[in-house]
Amino acid sequence: MISMEESTKTEAIISMYERLAQRHENVGITIQAHLHRSLDDVKRVLGLPGKIRLVKGAFKEPQEIALERSVELNERYLELADMCVQAGRVCSLATHDQAIVDELARRDYLHRPNVEVELLYGVRPELAHALREKGVPVRLYLTYGTEWYLYLCHRLAEHPRHVHQAIADMFDPARLQDVGYGMS
Repeated sequence: MISMEESTKTEAIISMYERLAQRHENVGITIQAHLHRSLDDVKRVLGLPGKIRLVKGAFKEPQEIALERSVELNERYLELADMCVQAGRVCSLATHDQAIVDELARRDYLHRPNVEVELLYGVRPELAHALREKGVPVRLYLTYGTEWYLYLCHRLAEHPRHVHQAIADMFDPARLQDVGYGMS
């Protein structure tokens, strides 16, 4: 799965994906819904093999390039999800946003064979557990690389209660048995 970076690198990343996807069907691409260009980017990659991973986008970008966190961004995310799911593409809908998850469920996307939900390990474990209990495929991902800490802080800022949960888990490791990922 090819990840995405700041908007200044988007074109190079998508171009690289286009070249790789022509030779390797198991290569996927991440699309950031917040970028204004993303509608065209999804149209561009729909004709290629590989999974499409849809995220809202974690990088702070100028308003002329991207949407800020808003109802409009949620609507854009759902529009892009519609495009991917309706095209029958294998897609990973990466979101911790309960309103989006609820809407994806209402649209009956979560039980389609080409759809999985992706969550950052440690963020919203109760959501991962609830989805798995309903038979929804859930993929957990871990951050890595030199910017992993900034990425993790961004996600924790979206769900501050998880900071308290992480501290409690450090002091009482037995709590990790009840994390809710459905793993032994």
